[in-house]
Amino acid sequence: MGQGDAVAGNAAVSGRQALDGVRLVVLDMAGTTVAITRAMALAGVDDPARVIVVGDTDAALQAARNAAVGCSNGVLSGAHGRERLAAGPHTVLLDSVADLRTWLFAPSACT
Repeated sequence: MGQGDAVAGNAAVSGRQALDGVRLVVLDMAGTTVAITRAMALAGVDDPARVIVVGDTDAALQAARNAAVGCSNGVLSGAHGRERLAAGPHTVLLDSVADLRTWLFAPSACT
């Protein structure tokens, strides 16, 4: 993590502007809505629509839905596989967290 990043609970937080209108990217390692809302508070973001959550478990994706975030991205390089993550709420499934940067700057991200 670099300047502008922080950790809230078990969530890594990036406060950098990534997409137009997006203020916060949360790498949800806890899979809890509390971790997401704490990360939002830490970053000074009060609109969940401006938040992207990235998680590798169905719990992380469900927490993102519960927090009403703008995007919830499952990554397949972690704890759960495609079949399990695809069954839960998500905006997109990425093969690896390494694909996140490319996805963030794609014209169709979060649409």
